[in-house]
Amino acid sequence: AVVSTQSTGMITLFRSTRTPKRLVHKLLPFFHQHNRTLSTLATKQKKREAKLERGQKRADEKEDLIKARIDETSIVYHGGLREVSPYFEWIHANMKHDWVGKTVINLLMEQFSLSENYVVNAWKQERIKMNGNIEPLDYVIKLTDKLSHFCHKHEPPILQRDVSIIGQSKGILALNKPSSFPIHPTGSYKHNTLLSILARDYGITKCLFTMHRIDKVTSGVVLLATDRLVAIENGNLISNHDPSIQKVYLARIKGKLPGRVEVATPIRECLDKRGRFEVHELGKHALTVLEPLNLENNLLQDIIQHYKVDASKIPSSFPDDTSLVLCYPKTGRTHQIRVHLQSIGFPIQNDPLYNREIGGTDKIFDDQPELSESSSSSSSKSARSESIEKGSFDIYCEFCQGRRSFNRDPQKMMIYLHALCYQREGNWRFFADFPEWVYR
Repeated sequence: AVVSTQSTGMITLFRSTRTPKRLVHKLLPFFHQHNRTLSTLATKQKKREAKLERGQKRADEKEDLIKARIDETSIVYHGGLREVSPYFEWIHANMKHDWVGKTVINLLMEQFSLSENYVVNAWKQERIKMNGNIEPLDYVIKLTDKLSHFCHKHEPPILQRDVSIIGQSKGILALNKPSSFPIHPTGSYKHNTLLSILARDYGITKCLFTMHRIDKVTSGVVLLATDRLVAIENGNLISNHDPSIQKVYLARIKGKLPGRVEVATPIRECLDKRGRFEVHELGKHALTVLEPLNLENNLLQDIIQHYKVDASKIPSSFPDDTSLVLCYPKTGRTHQIRVHLQSIGFPIQNDPLYNREIGGTDKIFDDQPELSESSSSSSSKSARSESIEKGSFDIYCEFCQGRRSFNRDPQKMMIYLHALCYQREGNWRFFADFPEWVYR
């Protein structure tokens, strides 16, 4: 007799006195395998549900954090830039293998470029902690340690631009990101990021999940998911270069592309220039299709009609010997379009990293602060000390004791590269309006 439990699907075998033993022995392995499979599936389902529950809990906590973050500082608009007022924050760092054995003061001076005077003063003010405790500065670091530093942060400015919502469908929020906007908090940026701006300026405090990324200096379509599973599903398709995902970018290049070109050269990061990439035979596979701008293109016609664009104002070429091209990246390597355009002799016109003709440097858009020359003079030092005594500068921040400037030119905080459209065939499609540099 065979009994199956409907709720679990498990099978129980009861041997009748008339059932031959040989038949029972033949059936047992099948029943055992069936039950083991069901048990494994049930365990995996429980783990999956527990993982989703933990993810949702983290999302709720993150939403509360986003709301609290709004009150940390204020925003100032000046000279076409969006500037964040300096604010205080605890920074936490886990130890790396090559940091083990160093003292706290040596680590902060060597790895974080802090002066000895600053470290000593911060330690006296109990703003440097190890594992949540005040330890001596000659404390020897172990791999399991956690360093905390209460510092005064100055964020680099970004362009004063509005974020436009392209549309929302199937758990996806599509935005038109301006140039110079990082997508999420990273490095020097926390409040001057796309996600933080959505919370502060647009009241979107719900936890959003990134599905892909575009460079800080690139503008255009950015897709965020309102549901974690939607982000995982579509993010995997994008990162794995699934054929159902189609990406279209618009670039303004130096020169004029003769026709449709396929660039299939591998790309790797330069060994001696971190943050810059190059075409190299040992790099990762990369494929980009390029073609001159043709306003008869179906996608461009949709954009012209949807955004009511006057197509007659879009020139085929520009007086500075530049032209517009459509770029179809079939893979998603870092700086792929920029590197491939440079490799065939048509770099993006204002790209300081890959167009040498404009006198660019190897380091793009330096975010490090600079002190003016006057701040190092003796008269400035005395004035600075007097100001500190009067309380007009913050004693926690060395840079606040002098004039701090990022020396930013708004025109140098962006490049002529725009994510025009992202599409999942048969599912969703989002396209952005043309950027302003298309018309001039």
